[in-house]
Amino acid sequence: MLRFDPASEKFEVIPLPRANAAVRQILGRPGKVWLAESGTGFVTVIRTG
Repeated sequence: MLRFDPASEKFEVIPLPRANAAVRQILGRPGKVWLAESGTGFVTVIRTG
């Protein structure tokens, strides 16, 4: 997972917690990004705030 900071024009790498996670859908709301991991059967939440 990558996060882009437009102010610095740089990317930050955010590793996923499980190997072989095939993320096919990303949903979000203020302060959170939800990732559906189809390769593992898990849902991951990345807190952004």
